[in-house]
Amino acid sequence: MLAYLLFIISLISPPPHGRSGKLFWDQSCLLTIHGESNVSKFACSYSSDRSASVDFLFKFTSDEYPVSAQLNADPIRIPITQFDCNIPGMRSDFRSLLQYKQHPFVRMNMNDISMREGPNADIEFNLEITLEIAGAQQIFTVPVTSEQGEDGQFYLFGEMNVDIRNYGLTPPTKFLGTVKVSPYVVVAFKIGIELEA
Repeated sequence: MLAYLLFIISLISPPPHGRSGKLFWDQSCLLTIHGESNVSKFACSYSSDRSASVDFLFKFTSDEYPVSAQLNADPIRIPITQFDCNIPGMRSDFRSLLQYKQHPFVRMNMNDISMREGPNADIEFNLEITLEIAGAQQIFTVPVTSEQGEDGQFYLFGEMNVDIRNYGLTPPTKFLGTVKVSPYVVVAFKIGIELEA
């Protein structure tokens, strides 16, 4: 608990020139796309044993609640071919839907983060995220929660409600139209964040 409080204090008490850090991806992190059809639900997930990270500069634009900071970082690239789906045969359809040959990555760019005091005197976070799928982009403001992992690292959790038609994608149908996939999916993520001293 003490480490968590120190983490929050470090966020809301930055040096005047900004604070550098990393958004990282390790074996605890996950990106899952949840969807459903008129006959079942499905989930396609990406996780990796390989560690990866992108550096960012945490530049605060205000020092009173709501605290806001710009995250100047490169996008996180997630290879579509490494998603696994929980329904046999779904993986191939999932890849084709996301046009993986022309656009082999889902990209997430964390633009900025804001913090405010919640109704129970806790700290609430919002992330502004640019999500790129099939070469098209959409910006989301995502409420996120945080937790400290067993190794002392901190992780952010959030969900985006996405209409795939906004990316120029057409929900697939199967078996002469008897199975129809909803255009609405939920993109859930868990990503690590580390601030340098």
